[in-house]
Amino acid sequence: MISIIIPIFNAESYLEECLSSILQQSYVYYEVICVNDGSSDKSPEICQKYVDIDDRFKLFNKENSGVSAARNVGLAHAQGDYICFVDADDKIHRNYLKQLLSLHQDGTIPICSYATNIKDLGVGGKKIKYDAKKYIRHIFDEDIPHPNLWAMLFDAKIIKDNNIQFVVGCIKNEDTEFFVKYMANINSVIVTNYKGYYYRVNPNSCMNTGIDVRSLTSIEAQARIANYLYDKQIISDRDRILGASVQVYVFATAKDGKNIIYDIIHDKYDVKYFMACMLRHPRLSRKGVSLCYLLLGRSIFYKVLSFVSRA
Repeated sequence: MISIIIPIFNAESYLEECLSSILQQSYVYYEVICVNDGSSDKSPEICQKYVDIDDRFKLFNKENSGVSAARNVGLAHAQGDYICFVDADDKIHRNYLKQLLSLHQDGTIPICSYATNIKDLGVGGKKIKYDAKKYIRHIFDEDIPHPNLWAMLFDAKIIKDNNIQFVVGCIKNEDTEFFVKYMANINSVIVTNYKGYYYRVNPNSCMNTGIDVRSLTSIEAQARIANYLYDKQIISDRDRILGASVQVYVFATAKDGKNIIYDIIHDKYDVKYFMACMLRHPRLSRKGVSLCYLLLGRSIFYKVLSFVSRA
């Protein structure tokens, strides 16, 4: 059985569409764990309607504490052999579960592609297999597109045996931390270009809004990831992994003229050191940003980027 975990917060606009797409699945051995994270709209009522008509749907209500906490509640209640995550404003192709399960092997995680245009949903089917450890290194070398949590099928036993949870309070990079820790404990990854998941682009989501102080939890997550992979002997250069995240936020805050956050990063991290670490990155663009910072210095780098972005 597959446990489908859906964290829900004020999702009434698209929740019906999401749940309906699950109800129409060609693979029928699943449970749907709807975790209402303190919604103030009609989301709980929409979920309850599905609970009333199909006993595979379950609703758990909790006070608002974020998507990570909601997903952890889902994991705690999941009864399935496999776990997948669906966002409340997205939907899945009718063969989504069937396709992912057909690709699953012991010690392997299947990853599908996704569509942002509904007309492309269900297209594709080619697949390629990677060694899981090499795949992780490819992610951080930026040789492959960054995979998405909601396009994967997880083995519940591996999650439980390795105590893999979402870090509450982390609002960016929490997905990456979860699936990278998972991949560190398996053998291989199967990637298919089958677009089984429809991702609805939401300009108001945390991934598409500007940088604030809370966004810096992404750097903290990257530090935990780097330490975890280093301890597992999957990577040897953990400072470069952390440096990539530091560089992203230094560049972005300078470009956007957010001097307060720019200063917070410099107060908390040895930015000069991490920029030097990024000179070891295989991407020329990464090396170029670091070289500019090291040549210009903290203050001039900020002034140049903020000026250029306004020009």
